[in-house]
Amino acid sequence: MQPETIGRYEILETLGRGGQAAVYRAYDPVMQREVAIKVLPATLAAEDAQARERFEREAHTIAALEHPAIVPVYDFGAYDDGLYIVMRLMKGGTLSDRLSRGAMNPAEVLKVLRNVASALDAAHKRGIIHRDIKPGNILFDEYGTAYLSDFGIARLNTAATSLTGALIVGTPYYMSPEQINGGDLDGRSDVYALGALLFQMLTGHVPYEGETPAQAIIKHLQEPIPKIRQYRPDLPETYQGIIERAMAKDRDKRYPTAGALVNDLEAAIKGKPLADEKTLLAISPPTIKAQRPKRKGGSRKWWGFGLVALLLVGGLAVAWTTRRGQFAAPPTVTATPSPSATALPTATTVVLAPSATATFQPTATKAPTATQMPEPTATFTPAPTATPSFMVTGRTIGGTDLIAFVANGDIWLLNFEGKIKRATTDGGNKHGLQWLTPTKLLYINGSCVFLLSAESPEPQPVICFNGINSLDAFRVSPDGKTVAIVLDNELYVTTFDLGALAEHRTPDLLPKMPGFCARFVQDKMHEVLWSKDGSRLAARVTVPIGNGRAGDQIEILNPVCGEGIYRQHTFPGHRFPLTTYNQTPRISSFDWDGDKQFVFTLYWRNGGFGDMYLYSRGTYIGEQIKPLGEKTCCYGVPRWSPDGSYLFFAYQDINDPQGKIALYYVPAGTIGAGVTYKPLLITQNPFKSAREQPEAALRPLP
Repeated sequence: MQPETIGRYEILETLGRGGQAAVYRAYDPVMQREVAIKVLPATLAAEDAQARERFEREAHTIAALEHPAIVPVYDFGAYDDGLYIVMRLMKGGTLSDRLSRGAMNPAEVLKVLRNVASALDAAHKRGIIHRDIKPGNILFDEYGTAYLSDFGIARLNTAATSLTGALIVGTPYYMSPEQINGGDLDGRSDVYALGALLFQMLTGHVPYEGETPAQAIIKHLQEPIPKIRQYRPDLPETYQGIIERAMAKDRDKRYPTAGALVNDLEAAIKGKPLADEKTLLAISPPTIKAQRPKRKGGSRKWWGFGLVALLLVGGLAVAWTTRRGQFAAPPTVTATPSPSATALPTATTVVLAPSATATFQPTATKAPTATQMPEPTATFTPAPTATPSFMVTGRTIGGTDLIAFVANGDIWLLNFEGKIKRATTDGGNKHGLQWLTPTKLLYINGSCVFLLSAESPEPQPVICFNGINSLDAFRVSPDGKTVAIVLDNELYVTTFDLGALAEHRTPDLLPKMPGFCARFVQDKMHEVLWSKDGSRLAARVTVPIGNGRAGDQIEILNPVCGEGIYRQHTFPGHRFPLTTYNQTPRISSFDWDGDKQFVFTLYWRNGGFGDMYLYSRGTYIGEQIKPLGEKTCCYGVPRWSPDGSYLFFAYQDINDPQGKIALYYVPAGTIGAGVTYKPLLITQNPFKSAREQPEAALRPLP
């Protein structure tokens, strides 16, 4: 039964339950924010000393680390003789969710692993080994930033253990040989798991598959590392070298740190040579091997095979869910090296997204909040090949004949006859679509900017930025002379010179490039848009909004080269009422006609659908619009047509249990006049998830 309160926290809904803990979405009335609360029941806390110890260790470990890429702990306490941890609510899903869509491109992989490696190296320097690196323990916030979670089975590297008291804990797909063998561990065990994760992210497959946990474990101990090119023949052999070094069965031959692995991955993406053996040997592993009491009566190696035998005869009870080539939420295996071994409960992941363990129960008494809908049942057959030959038709509406949008991690092209083409096939977190010319489309994927062009059979990287956690925006001015770049939520305005950018592609170097204009770091920036004349910028920012809360606003900025960037105007603020903003103060998407008219949507369900608003910079008047009727919801990713006469938007009926997404393109002047609109004809459904956000760019024609 779901409690109404835990401590001072108001429980809103149950996110998931496992054998060990339950996870709730809750509201903190003191800090006025939503949080996730992980609860260890009183019965388990009282009866299972090891479960209680693991739970307390998780809270203390995370609090001690205080790393920006580790899901932060806000509070810890007792509840009805049980225990609870209060953590940040992660609204972007897990890496497991992302991998359910297939393999990732190297740039997207680098963006995720850079954060994870940074968190691991910080933990290793403190003598803490995670021991359970897997996709389900990597979470994303609403902006796509990766965080490492679940330190419930982490162990201090200096802790002495014994044969009878040691727990061999981990997930079969990612466990290092020494972890399987019950050996002394240091940070290189996590590096091994990171290598296995890298293999899976690049190929969509774990390196060692098996019908049972025992089969996977035996392969980790005995079989050579598989070849990634059997799944991804397009990848250079360099990537195989990285994985083999990370997953070397002899840990002395592995990368000494997680950061060293990521550095080589970045070098491979840039086509540069990997670090040589001498360079790696100069990097000392940040942890010292634990000193264990010597075991009697047998070697560690044969003890490991004893564990495998124990698994084979069923002495270990695990929940094993597997499908060939696709693995969803692999189990955490917990075993004691004795014939009476039993499995401790799998650690619960704190996440507001679809997962194998989550059950969602909307709270009827609460105002609309960010909720989840089931996956749509519609299926589609993707185009067999991706060619960027842009379709050109004779039908032009609103100054465009072609809509590019993102669905299922790729870019699709749609014309007004309903013909649709999949223009990319590499997946990823694509956003920031911008037509430079009628045959050149710019977009962001990971930390790189790519160009999709009619002249090239494949998307071409334009620029990749180094030393960043996020590339939030890359927007070229209408005259093509200036670019606005948002790195780690900070805005940089500079000359659009790719040669100079290539030599200054870090936050430290960018202000030093020739033609640099200005930098703005006062607010947390997201996407930006240019005015038609290129003199101003509009940006979605996150700023304090009172009562200790942060929320999204739209700012109109005036960059003055050599002086700075100045705010000219901010909205919505308190200028006009917003129905759901007080509950979830986030603007999920906005667009600007480049002059006076803005359109934006609020966030409160399925990744970004909500109410839609118009705002006029000329009159300072804002109003909610409901193109599909007074009682309808919800809208997403609105875009003006190139001539400003039409409005494109996505729609998801709140009453549709399948969460199907439809696209609309309607005359802006008829909204509110009682006109009935039909969705755009699409001959093939590109949407696989109710949480898709089909960010679009409408091709402008001369």
